[in-house]
Amino acid sequence: MQVRWSDLNHVQQVGQYQFRDGGIIVLKLIIAIWRKHPKTLFDLLRKSPIRNRVEYVLGKDEVPSELA
Repeated sequence: MQVRWSDLNHVQQVGQYQFRDGGIIVLKLIIAIWRKHPKTLFDLLRKSPIRNRVEYVLGKDEVPSELA
């Protein structure tokens, strides 16, 4: 699955946000990429469960060809 900035309501701050059945960690680099290329897609990666809560991180990015 891939995630767009709009899927996270255009978050502006680094942190962990509610997403689907758990939380998603958004890093400063991810926000910087989205600010430059708002339509960039990131692969959604599920972290190994440490607690009872599901956590996701964003992986490889894909800038749509019309923006590259």
